Amino acid sequence: CFEQRKIYKFLNSKIGKELKECKKINKEKEFILVDSKISNSQIQGIIDLYYINSKGEIILVDYKTDRINNGEEQKLIEKYSKQLEIYQKALEQSLQKNVSRKYIYSVTLGKEIMI
Repeated sequence: CFEQRKIYKFLNSKIGKELKECKKINKEKEFILVDSKISNSQIQGIIDLYYINSKGEIILVDYKTDRINNGEEQKLIEKYSKQLEIYQKALEQSLQKNVSRKYIYSVTLGKEIMI
């Protein structure tokens, strides 16, 4: 019941509504990024979700389960903005197109946080 509520909140969030009408959805996308401005070695990772919305924009989403309270969203932004920047660079390199928006989706709060 508790998990169903979390899923319901996600499906009714801005991201969930956009996913219903998007052109393409990609989950668990592996990447390797080589960018000397970020690191002297290659960076490997997995992007939770990105999708191409009905306008052709690339939207990047990273799920977080950190236990935080309403009003503490800035903590997530500070903690994970660099990670999403790396994901953005990797996506833009592989797709040859700019990422339009980046979100952290807080499972605990049941809402998206724009970066």
